[in-house]
Amino acid sequence: MIRRTMAVLIAMAMCGGLAACGSVGEEKAAESTADETVTSAADVTVPDSTGENVAPDENSGETDVQDIKNIFIQKTDPAAEDLTDDEARQFIRLAMAQYEAMRQNDKSGYFRVADLSAAADPIADMVLAEDTDYEDWDDAPQKNSVVYTLAFFCSQMTGTVGYDLDENGLPEDKKQLIKDAMVFGEPDDERFAALQRMGLDFESAVDSCIPAAEIGDDALYVVKAENFCHDGDDSYIRFDLEIYDGDKCCKAGAVTAAVIGGRTCGITLSAGSCDSIYAGMTNDEITAKLSEDTAKMADEQAEAPAKTAYYLFVDNVLANADAWEEGSTLSDCVPAMASDEGIDLAGDPPEARYDRLIYDKMRESGTTVGRVAVEGDSAEEMTVCYTAENGETVKFPE
Repeated sequence: MIRRTMAVLIAMAMCGGLAACGSVGEEKAAESTADETVTSAADVTVPDSTGENVAPDENSGETDVQDIKNIFIQKTDPAAEDLTDDEARQFIRLAMAQYEAMRQNDKSGYFRVADLSAAADPIADMVLAEDTDYEDWDDAPQKNSVVYTLAFFCSQMTGTVGYDLDENGLPEDKKQLIKDAMVFGEPDDERFAALQRMGLDFESAVDSCIPAAEIGDDALYVVKAENFCHDGDDSYIRFDLEIYDGDKCCKAGAVTAAVIGGRTCGITLSAGSCDSIYAGMTNDEITAKLSEDTAKMADEQAEAPAKTAYYLFVDNVLANADAWEEGSTLSDCVPAMASDEGIDLAGDPPEARYDRLIYDKMRESGTTVGRVAVEGDSAEEMTVCYTAENGETVKFPE
């Protein structure tokens, strides 16, 4: 028998929760009026497996407090290109149900809506992939990012739990042991405190959120999708949600969610309300501004690898007297980088010393695919080119 523990769950950074509008708690009056309409978090409906809107608890009301008509998906990550409005609407409803639960300090409602047991199978697959030679794990970066986060969240609710795995046991048996050991529902007070330490912020939400029922039907729901992917009929996403309604803005931050086997599950780490930076603008004007910002970010992201390679070359080669001697040429110093093919960042390391240095530092910076090359007859005329996997080439400086 092999003794293993849940500590194998990777303590990944929980993508620092979206700061819910700064000091919005101070900006919103702390007192509430006696005649305020209170909508239970359980009354914020979420889609069931058929796509119909139903309350997350059979004993709760079925009042849909948001008519989500206006959606803008700000695709800051190319991986989010396939996300549709209908899919986004499903994730928005989960985030808003948890927003309302956090506003009311309703822990039971929050975890009921989270429905984390829906993610039990991919979480168990991930644990086995990390802890054994079990290979039934889809190595898709976007999916991994979501499942790792949900797994870490569940591990905080569970604590350190040991389980015995028979070396000769079947993978399905091991998966069941893992699932049986984990807590997917509402945690006790000690484990809830652990979730708060890792970023789950009910306190700020209680202080700052306006009721979800007060969000108008014409509000604009902006989904800032960091990544998204399909895995068969399932889907996985990380995003921030901003809702612009006149002069106010509501936010649900650091949302990690999935639709698995027809069930929507996920977590929202922060929630809040504040003054809208787009007050006085129409929805069309807001989406135009967001589209402009997205295009600018895309340009900056496309330029980033070439810019990084350029400054690595300047700082480590041109500024290095040992590397760049009088009379040297680019081909003398970085033969692979100066060739027509350039350095293949996904291939084997180049042999020349300074080619290898650029190769290593580019990969350390996070760019592990594509090619980097240098053009020019001299250092003064040098331009660095980065060619992405799709064949697009960006030069820096232009």
